[in-house]
Amino acid sequence: MKEKLKDRFLRLYKAGMIHIFSGTFLLKVVSFFGTTFLVHILSKEEFGILGYMENIYGYAFILAGMGLSNAILRYVVLGKNIEEKYSYFRFSCKYGMIWNILLTLIVGLVSLIFPHPASYAPHIGLITILLAGLPFQYICDCVLCNERAMFANQRYVSLSLFVTITAIAGKMFGAGIGGMYGAVMGQAAAYIIVSAICLCASRRRYYQEAGAVPLPSEKKREAALYAFQYMITNGLWAVFMLNDTFLLGRFCEPDVIANYKVAYTIPGSLTFISSSLGLFISPYFIRHETNHAWIKRYFLYTYCMTACFVGTGCLAIGILSPVLIRVLYGEQYLDIVMIMRMLLIASFFNCGLRYTTANILASLGKIRYNMLFSAIGMILQIGMNFVLIPRYGAKGSAFTSGAVYFFMAAGLLAVFYKEYWK
Repeated sequence: MKEKLKDRFLRLYKAGMIHIFSGTFLLKVVSFFGTTFLVHILSKEEFGILGYMENIYGYAFILAGMGLSNAILRYVVLGKNIEEKYSYFRFSCKYGMIWNILLTLIVGLVSLIFPHPASYAPHIGLITILLAGLPFQYICDCVLCNERAMFANQRYVSLSLFVTITAIAGKMFGAGIGGMYGAVMGQAAAYIIVSAICLCASRRRYYQEAGAVPLPSEKKREAALYAFQYMITNGLWAVFMLNDTFLLGRFCEPDVIANYKVAYTIPGSLTFISSSLGLFISPYFIRHETNHAWIKRYFLYTYCMTACFVGTGCLAIGILSPVLIRVLYGEQYLDIVMIMRMLLIASFFNCGLRYTTANILASLGKIRYNMLFSAIGMILQIGMNFVLIPRYGAKGSAFTSGAVYFFMAAGLLAVFYKEYWK
């Protein structure tokens, strides 16, 4: 038995699973302490205002590159030779950047004329600075997707850490010098620098001797359609957290947003478990997409393991939440204990149950189901938030998240059963 477990561990290590898991964990640790630093260096009001502006940037980044970075992960894997792989990579970077330039101009203009609440309107310039880094953050995403498509797990982890640490370091350094404005300028500058480094590193590693070949129009359309569907699917579920913050900003003062974002920091960090497993298994499910027996076996294994790990983490953090909040954020945030516990329940439904099914269905090309349940879930979320946030503030938003994620997790599991189990 021990030899069998040792052999399985060694296989996972060689395949890169341990590198992805530990790397993603370190990414969350870095992000977590970056947020903790900002909580202490900025006032509660400043942290809430910055959160509102970053939330608008989050809406814009959902549309970054029209989702073409996601096409890299599938079509570079399926590319017949290095020239075709490079052509898909180049296609995604080139046309994604063209779209991003247009996107930053549109979002910047809309942000200037949008009637923001009085507490946030004087600081709208923060969005313009944030948008300056969007095209370069997209290039970083393209490079990282290419590393995963090449099954280069160690390089993926190393580059991910480099990008994240540099961006957070730039943000923290800027915040220490210039407060909110310094934070966003430091972050934008960091993305500009690291995108150039990452692009050169990836080109030299894989495509130095490769030349792009013309992709047929039908292949471009297929990749673009897949990317667009993936973008909409990921965007719809990513919008859930963004909607929470946006609606809290419409109905509440900045300190309520600060409470909610701080309460979400630890539950949100648990995504490293589901995202690590998802990043590792996605290319393998693509390779075996016609083998239903293989899919059933490894789906069940992945689903149970993710639910167990995430559930254990949520339970432990829920018990220790008063101590964690006091130590990490100070007495001024002790009123968020109940909100954090409600968000931990939502995190279990989202990361422990929903994510695995959604990720595998997307890998197998069945994105339409994710789109359907994400769209329905978003409608439910907006409707419930409009009723609950004015009455219960952040607690109402946290309850809505739990209810909607449970609905989505159950619906997607039913779809998977119908497609692959019957």
